[in-house]
Amino acid sequence: MRWASIVAVIVLAGCGKLAPLDPWDIEVPGQHPFMVYADNDGDGFGTHTDNLLLHSKDPIPAGFSRESSDCDDGDADVFPAQGCECTGVAMSEGTAYDALWEALEFATRYRTVYVCPGVHTVTGEASAVRSMRLVAWNGDADTTVLTIEESAGIRLEGANIEVVDLGFSELSDPLSYTGSGSLLVDRSRFVGGRGLEVGGRGVPPATGGVHVTVRDSVFSDITLSHAIGLATDNGDMLVELEHTEFLRNPGGAIRRESSGLGDTVSSLALELRQVTVSDSGTSRHAAVVIGADSVGTLTLEDSTLIRNKKGAVSAGNGAFVDIVSINTDWGEGADDNGSDLNGIDDLGADETFECRIGTEWDEPCRP
Repeated sequence: MRWASIVAVIVLAGCGKLAPLDPWDIEVPGQHPFMVYADNDGDGFGTHTDNLLLHSKDPIPAGFSRESSDCDDGDADVFPAQGCECTGVAMSEGTAYDALWEALEFATRYRTVYVCPGVHTVTGEASAVRSMRLVAWNGDADTTVLTIEESAGIRLEGANIEVVDLGFSELSDPLSYTGSGSLLVDRSRFVGGRGLEVGGRGVPPATGGVHVTVRDSVFSDITLSHAIGLATDNGDMLVELEHTEFLRNPGGAIRRESSGLGDTVSSLALELRQVTVSDSGTSRHAAVVIGADSVGTLTLEDSTLIRNKKGAVSAGNGAFVDIVSINTDWGEGADDNGSDLNGIDDLGADETFECRIGTEWDEPCRP
């Protein structure tokens, strides 16, 4: 973050009109390459042997696919879930692996690791140290599920990581992203145990910024932690959540906290669009908590925050946040969101407003 940005933050006060999103000059990652694969039979699946490297803003050319799991690219009726077999725990570049860590370790950069259908237990440290995709073979997060046993974990470190169509159940350690770059979680489910952690204690800060996108996913009944933890200490973050549900998470839905590695102020842009957060939090935690000396923006659009036991949103421990609420349902007052936390629990539905909460200014949020 630039010093000029910090000064700009300090002089802002009250509930005045906000600047456009990302007012703290968040340095998010640039464009990343990705691989596409020739799809000669037009069934939507290509083969790993015929590929092309593109940049993220390049259109996918005709006759190519992001999927590389076709076992017969000359027959449009043969593709994963219809004629192709996934053996072992995972497959990558035509090779089957009996352990996820092996598949991640031996996959080359920008390639796809496919998890085979079934419930698979991760028994050791599985690390993705390169940009890659981790995808369910049959595109079904209900039937392709990973669990993590005690003292194990899945650690994603590459600059550009995608997690698609996977289920995560009763994790004893969270799925963690410790890279400096971008993470996409798409059409995935987290149920029970722990959820998703970006950064973490003992992890060096992300120097280049972090861009997290979660869409069309579900986090429910996460009992051992918050559903999504944003723990990088001085890594600026852009976090976009779309069409995602947070249901019955006792530790709360989203929490921005310190990794304990320094006192540098970090910036956060947290954007929720068509997101539901309900029945989350306990007597100690609001559903969305922004702390750790963070400054930034929280945008909620066409979203719902209801029945959260300790309130919907709080900012503290040196943090403050500008809130933009557009057509968002904040519940039916104190009886719904549980307390008068930061004065935002009694707004009701479909109110559009801008305000600020936090320790610097504890302005009540009102339409």
